[in-house]
Amino acid sequence: MGRPKGSTNAPKQTTKKVSATVNKPRTYILTRGMTPVSYILKTSNIFITDENGQEAEIKYVAGETSIYVRDHADKKRKSTEVVIEDGQITIPPSKTLLQSFIDAHPENEENGGAGFREYDTEKEAQNEVDKDDLIMDVKSTIREMMESEEGLAKLESINRIKYGEGAITATEIKRNLYDFASTDPSGLMEMLDDPKMEAQDIALKAKSIGIIDVDEDLCRVKWADTNATIFTGAVGKDPIDTFSLWLISDKGIQTKDELTRKLEEVTV
Repeated sequence: MGRPKGSTNAPKQTTKKVSATVNKPRTYILTRGMTPVSYILKTSNIFITDENGQEAEIKYVAGETSIYVRDHADKKRKSTEVVIEDGQITIPPSKTLLQSFIDAHPENEENGGAGFREYDTEKEAQNEVDKDDLIMDVKSTIREMMESEEGLAKLESINRIKYGEGAITATEIKRNLYDFASTDPSGLMEMLDDPKMEAQDIALKAKSIGIIDVDEDLCRVKWADTNATIFTGAVGKDPIDTFSLWLISDKGIQTKDELTRKLEEVTV
């Protein structure tokens, strides 16, 4: 394969990463959305911030004892090609110079780059276990909340905000939120703990049955019957989202109570 565009003439970058001691093989994988058959890593004309806080040029040259060009006997010597095959590269402990270079490379995710990251099997396994544990915890929370009217009402609100569905059975809500928990347990847990959720559900209900009108372009919320402005947010922001935040503030709490009263009147 040819060298992907941008792999040899990228702008100078800096990094604070310093060399690390290697005592085991380490594997790195490309983090781009599309993994090429091979990717030629930039190995010269790279500038980083060294351990002394100074800008320094690094270059990978097999046979040298340092990645810093200032330490090279022949500073003009051509760099050694490093190819990431099939989206990954494994570096043995014996190749300490290459490991130091990879550790310091600006494309390394650890240095703020977006080119590649280390694949640690133990860490990846722990991440998967942690996610599975969180999924079980979230599903357990859902089951507990479904045992009370207040908990079920909150789950219904989250379901409506997430999927736009109303007036469905408790079993359907449970199924939907179980699916949500399986794909994004952290996201669902944040929604369960977010005080804005109740206010957002109130706003969506009020909008759907015509208690309020929402101007998406002007980020403005009005009473539907009087056309009086209730709230105006920053243009370009989601009006329901910003309105919900306002409803739980000191300035908006009375409006939240009034909306709740109007919704109760409609449903009686």
